[in-house]
Amino acid sequence: MQIEHRRILLISLLRIKEENRMKEFTFGIISYNQEDYILELLESIRYQIENYGKGINIYLIIADDASTDNTRKIEEAWVRENFTLFEKTVILDGRKNVGVVENYKKLLNAIKTDCFKTMAGDDVFADHNIFEFYEKCGDRSEEHTSELQSRETI
Repeated sequence: MQIEHRRILLISLLRIKEENRMKEFTFGIISYNQEDYILELLESIRYQIENYGKGINIYLIIADDASTDNTRKIEEAWVRENFTLFEKTVILDGRKNVGVVENYKKLLNAIKTDCFKTMAGDDVFADHNIFEFYEKCGDRSEEHTSELQSRETI
């Protein structure tokens, strides 16, 4: 009987963990004239997905602010090569330069998932698991709310 109770408890705990597991995540990028850096950022996102993103529906949104160098071409080429990593990819129209704040607002308005990470085109991820930090995205306790980037804190 005691073994059966432990088995039921274990199954219940596994179900709770699975229900609380992050199911969707968006990488959001703002960029402007970052042709020397954007590829490194995109490759670091690919690394995160391939090594830690199993079972998560991942989206990529890029808000390029009318770059005058090759940033946009690099972004488009990379997305064409790596689109299978994502549920959906979007490169927002950036025909007119609107500045960092407006570009960032445009990016935030395009993000539809609760869990997301925004970054600039010259940022890069280390090899630690970014998704592990965001696993607590659904947790609205005071302890975690200050740590997480979510719609409520932006």
